[in-house]
Amino acid sequence: FKADVLAYADQNIQIEQLIPELNIDTILLPEQIHLETVKEINKLTPFGQGFPEPVLVCKNLKISFFRQVGFNGKHLQITVDKGNYSFKAIGFNMGNLFIELKKDQQIDLAFTLSKTVWKNVESVQLQIKDLKKA
Repeated sequence: FKADVLAYADQNIQIEQLIPELNIDTILLPEQIHLETVKEINKLTPFGQGFPEPVLVCKNLKISFFRQVGFNGKHLQITVDKGNYSFKAIGFNMGNLFIELKKDQQIDLAFTLSKTVWKNVESVQLQIKDLKKA
């Protein structure tokens, strides 16, 4: 049975079909990333398999800080800047990307938006879905 499945896959599945795709809902400018945008997006909840959370992109962001966090550096935490705007982002299970990043590197970032609270201060956090060199 296993041999038949593998033979079928070899004949019918193209390598391009195995590369995951990320659907982007819209591109945001840095000035559009704020708590009010998070609130507006949250009005659309509940998100789920049939109605996924919107994936957003911001282009040409500069990495000003990055590090691995979590057990064994499993996650990636970065700070990105553009102009007068600065955002913290977290990439769960993306710690392996740490070795590919450089300070001041320009990237395009795909993310979802969330609100975080630290010491009673609310702020926007970008939850990384993907990134690439700009």
